[in-house]
Amino acid sequence: MLAQFSMYKNAIVAGLILFLILGLYFYINSLKSDISELKLSVSKWQVKSINAERESEMLRNSLTRQTQAVEALRANKDAALDKLARWKEKPVTVKYKTIYKVVTKPSDKCKDIKQSLNNIRQINFNDL
Repeated sequence: MLAQFSMYKNAIVAGLILFLILGLYFYINSLKSDISELKLSVSKWQVKSINAERESEMLRNSLTRQTQAVEALRANKDAALDKLARWKEKPVTVKYKTIYKVVTKPSDKCKDIKQSLNNIRQINFNDL
Protein backbone atom coordinates (compact mmCIF):
# COMPACT_ATOMS: atom_id res chain seq x y z
CA MET A 1 0.00 0.00 0.00
CA LEU A 2 2.84 2.32 0.86
CA ALA A 3 4.47 1.45 -2.42
CA GLN A 4 1.35 2.37 -4.30
CA PHE A 5 1.06 5.58 -2.30
CA SER A 6 4.61 6.63 -3.19
CA MET A 7 3.93 5.79 -6.79
CA TYR A 8 0.78 7.92 -6.93
CA LYS A 9 2.18 10.55 -4.60
CA ASN A 10 3.03 12.93 -7.42
CA ALA A 11 -0.42 12.47 -8.98
CA ILE A 12 -2.13 13.06 -5.62
CA VAL A 13 -0.04 16.20 -4.96
CA ALA A 14 -0.74 17.44 -8.49
CA GLY A 15 -4.49 16.75 -7.99
CA LEU A 16 -4.46 18.61 -4.66
CA ILE A 17 -2.61 21.54 -6.18
CA LEU A 18 -5.06 21.60 -9.11
CA PHE A 19 -7.99 21.40 -6.67
CA LEU A 20 -6.55 24.28 -4.60
CA ILE A 21 -5.92 26.38 -7.69
CA LEU A 22 -9.48 25.80 -8.94
CA GLY A 23 -10.86 26.54 -5.47
CA LEU A 24 -8.90 29.79 -5.28
CA TYR A 25 -10.01 30.72 -8.80
CA PHE A 26 -13.71 30.28 -7.95
CA TYR A 27 -13.23 32.00 -4.57
CA ILE A 28 -11.58 35.01 -6.24
CA ASN A 29 -14.34 35.17 -8.89
CA SER A 30 -17.02 35.09 -6.21
CA LEU A 31 -15.20 37.88 -4.33
CA LYS A 32 -15.01 39.92 -7.55
CA SER A 33 -18.75 39.52 -8.13
CA ASP A 34 -19.40 40.48 -4.49
CA ILE A 35 -17.22 43.56 -4.92
CA SER A 36 -19.06 44.62 -8.08
CA GLU A 37 -22.45 44.11 -6.36
CA LEU A 38 -21.27 46.13 -3.37
CA LYS A 39 -20.01 48.93 -5.65
CA LEU A 40 -23.40 49.00 -7.35
CA SER A 41 -25.12 49.07 -3.97
CA VAL A 42 -22.86 51.90 -2.78
CA SER A 43 -23.61 53.94 -5.90
CA LYS A 44 -27.36 53.44 -5.38
CA TRP A 45 -27.07 54.57 -1.75
CA GLN A 46 -25.05 57.60 -2.82
CA VAL A 47 -27.78 58.58 -5.28
CA LYS A 48 -30.42 58.11 -2.58
CA SER A 49 -28.34 60.17 -0.16
CA ILE A 50 -27.92 63.01 -2.65
CA ASN A 51 -31.64 62.98 -3.43
CA ALA A 52 -32.47 63.03 0.27
CA GLU A 53 -30.13 66.00 0.82
CA ARG A 54 -31.72 67.88 -2.08
CA GLU A 55 -35.20 67.17 -0.79
CA SER A 56 -34.18 68.23 2.70
CA GLU A 57 -32.75 71.50 1.38
CA MET A 58 -35.88 72.13 -0.69
CA LEU A 59 -38.14 71.51 2.31
CA ARG A 60 -35.94 73.71 4.52
CA ASN A 61 -36.22 76.56 1.98
CA SER A 62 -39.97 76.06 1.72
CA LEU A 63 -40.30 76.15 5.49
CA THR A 64 -38.23 79.35 5.64
CA ARG A 65 -40.44 81.03 3.02
CA GLN A 66 -43.60 79.96 4.85
CA THR A 67 -42.23 81.24 8.14
CA GLN A 68 -41.47 84.61 6.56
CA ALA A 69 -44.98 84.73 5.09
CA VAL A 70 -46.52 83.95 8.48
CA GLU A 71 -44.42 86.65 10.15
CA ALA A 72 -45.53 89.18 7.51
CA LEU A 73 -49.16 88.22 8.09
CA ARG A 74 -48.70 88.64 11.84
CA ALA A 75 -47.27 92.10 11.28
CA ASN A 76 -50.21 92.98 9.02
CA LYS A 77 -52.63 91.62 11.62
CA ASP A 78 -51.04 93.71 14.38
CA ALA A 79 -51.22 96.84 12.22
CA ALA A 80 -54.87 96.16 11.36
CA LEU A 81 -55.74 95.57 15.02
CA ASP A 82 -54.06 98.86 15.97
CA LYS A 83 -55.99 100.68 13.26
CA LEU A 84 -59.25 99.09 14.46
CA ALA A 85 -58.52 100.05 18.08
CA ARG A 86 -57.90 103.68 17.04
CA TRP A 87 -61.14 103.71 15.03
CA LYS A 88 -63.11 102.32 17.99
CA GLU A 89 -61.75 105.07 20.24
CA LYS A 90 -63.14 107.82 18.01
CA PRO A 91 -66.46 109.41 18.98
CA VAL A 92 -69.60 108.35 17.16
CA THR A 93 -69.87 111.63 15.28
CA VAL A 94 -66.47 111.11 13.74
CA LYS A 95 -66.96 107.41 12.99
CA TYR A 96 -70.01 107.72 10.84
CA LYS A 97 -70.99 110.27 8.24
CA THR A 98 -74.62 110.85 7.55
CA ILE A 99 -75.47 111.16 3.92
CA TYR A 100 -78.42 113.34 3.09
CA LYS A 101 -79.94 112.86 -0.27
CA VAL A 102 -82.58 114.99 -1.80
CA VAL A 103 -85.17 112.83 -3.40
CA THR A 104 -86.69 114.31 -6.48
CA LYS A 105 -89.71 113.31 -8.40
CA PRO A 106 -88.79 110.51 -10.77
CA SER A 107 -89.16 111.33 -14.41
CA ASP A 108 -89.34 109.34 -17.53
CA LYS A 109 -86.57 111.27 -19.16
CA CYS A 110 -83.44 109.32 -19.87
CA LYS A 111 -81.22 112.26 -18.90
CA ASP A 112 -82.67 112.42 -15.41
CA ILE A 113 -82.23 108.68 -14.90
CA LYS A 114 -78.62 108.83 -16.04
CA GLN A 115 -77.96 111.78 -13.74
CA SER A 116 -79.46 109.89 -10.79
CA LEU A 117 -77.32 106.85 -11.53
CA ASN A 118 -74.21 109.03 -11.77
CA ASN A 119 -75.04 110.64 -8.42
CA ILE A 120 -75.30 107.20 -6.84
CA ARG A 121 -72.02 106.12 -8.41
CA GLN A 122 -70.22 109.12 -6.94
CA ILE A 123 -71.03 108.13 -3.36
CA ASN A 124 -67.87 107.08 -1.52
CA PHE A 125 -68.87 103.91 0.31
CA ASN A 126 -65.61 103.89 2.30
CA ASP A 127 -66.87 106.94 4.20
CA LEU A 128 -69.99 105.09 5.36
